[in-house]
Amino acid sequence: MKVGVKIYISDYKLIPHYLKYADFIEVLIEPEKDFTVLRQYETDYVIHVAHGRFGFNPSDKNAWGLSKRILDYSKQAADLLSAPKMIVHPGYYENEFSTEKNILDFIKENYDPRIILENLPKNTKYKPFFFSTPEEVKRISEKLEMDICLDFAHAICAAATLKVDYLDFILQLNELNPKHYHICDGFIISETDSHLPFSKGDYPLDKFKSMIPDNGEVTIETRPNDIESVLKEIAFLRR
Repeated sequence: MKVGVKIYISDYKLIPHYLKYADFIEVLIEPEKDFTVLRQYETDYVIHVAHGRFGFNPSDKNAWGLSKRILDYSKQAADLLSAPKMIVHPGYYENEFSTEKNILDFIKENYDPRIILENLPKNTKYKPFFFSTPEEVKRISEKLEMDICLDFAHAICAAATLKVDYLDFILQLNELNPKHYHICDGFIISETDSHLPFSKGDYPLDKFKSMIPDNGEVTIETRPNDIESVLKEIAFLRR
């Protein structure tokens, strides 16, 4: 199993602390931040496209202009860093014109073979999301012929909203053969993920670890500035 650490470009000075321990660094490409600073480090990268907090929302045609600029900027970063993966949040409900068809059309028009679609919560304190249930994830990913990233926390949040068994929910998603995984701790009853460090919530992290195949790749999404804690999390996931 390959284990990586999630950072933002703004956190790039943390990378040297993880070079000997992480197999890769996953970087969220903040719009207009200089991603060329990442090139100084000899490591493998996974790109995370900036999400809804930055205005990226393929489900809303009114946001397509900004969404395309954000995606194109991430493509430039992926090109520079030779990153094989670009993880994408498919979108959220902004208004009555937000549709699944818009997501399909946008991603088809801006197709890149490196794109991997990440499952999302169902309805957080911020927005309701698309691509949250096993049925949605299967349908959309198959129509686009794209792989998925299984985010354990997002799946638990969606299960909490829908009031269904979260382990069964995750197993259904895992049957879709994810290309990548995201892991952190949190609380099973919460509909919003909190990216807690391991052991600070009540997620069954041992069980999640066992679901990741030996050749799988997983990103730790906790608090990268807490270096000592993250190094312990990397060690926990090793096998």
